[in-house]
Amino acid sequence: MALNPSYKKVRCRVEHVVGAVRNDRKAFSMTYLGLNWSRVWMGLSTLCYNIKWLCSLQRDAVTP
Repeated sequence: MALNPSYKKVRCRVEHVVGAVRNDRKAFSMTYLGLNWSRVWMGLSTLCYNIKWLCSLQRDAVTP
């Protein structure tokens, strides 16, 4: 039994977010910053992504 079809929806959503954060915020450069700063930086990056996504949803809701 293959598990890939059952994981497909979750994996698609997670990879989209990680890819967007990496492309927009240069996530690949955080490897040398240290663990604590990397956690803070990734948290702030995902917060920025969520705000950007919320603005997109609101813009789409207003558009007739």
